[in-house]
Amino acid sequence: MATAHKDVCGTLEGKATRFGYSDGLLILGKEDPRVFVLDADLAKSTTSERFKKEFPDRFIDCGIAEADMVGIAAGLSLMGKVPFTSTYGTFMVDRALDQIRVTVAYAELNVKIVGAHGGISVGPDGATHQALEDLGIMRMLPHMTVINPCDVNEARKATLAVAAMQGPAFIRLGRESVPILTDDATPFRNRQGHHLRRRRRRHDRRDRLHGLRGAACPRGAEETGHPCPRPRHPHHQAH
Repeated sequence: MATAHKDVCGTLEGKATRFGYSDGLLILGKEDPRVFVLDADLAKSTTSERFKKEFPDRFIDCGIAEADMVGIAAGLSLMGKVPFTSTYGTFMVDRALDQIRVTVAYAELNVKIVGAHGGISVGPDGATHQALEDLGIMRMLPHMTVINPCDVNEARKATLAVAAMQGPAFIRLGRESVPILTDDATPFRNRQGHHLRRRRRRHDRRDRLHGLRGAACPRGAEETGHPCPRPRHPHHQAH
């Protein structure tokens, strides 16, 4: 499968979607001086530290102050900048929800919110770090575009896509490495998925998957020998 932006990404075999986020940030940093990146003391985990190393003047570490980080990003957006805020999804959405809901979403500010370590992919870090409700919460907010990439390529494309659009957006990222299901030729369209595998019989049911679950069905079919339903995915967008 083709790899994307090898000069930035290197090999993409078994890579976590959070690395696709910083792959996109590095591209944006070179192409758009309006792009700023803010993190809440977790730049290594979210991989935004890669942007910090290349563009230190456009990186702000807000410390463990997620609500303040969203407020700073809102101010930057009002100055014509394109701010990305990133930390663990559970901290991003739960601790800063009031600022995201009232300041960013209601006002339709051009802030890009990134929640890493989504779902149970955070693994041994425990339940306090597992963002399970983040997608549900963010999808309820007005004007908010929600994207849940299936692999590192889609995470890079999602980062570039939300930077190009006007208005608030949320991207969910995972911690663990996941198989690569897409390549440069795979289109990335708003509110549309892709067929990972065609159903074999007309009466076969359809499963619709999104995010890191995208690889589960084809992989399970190969391991068990049972035909796989037709999942439609890989990314999921709302509003």
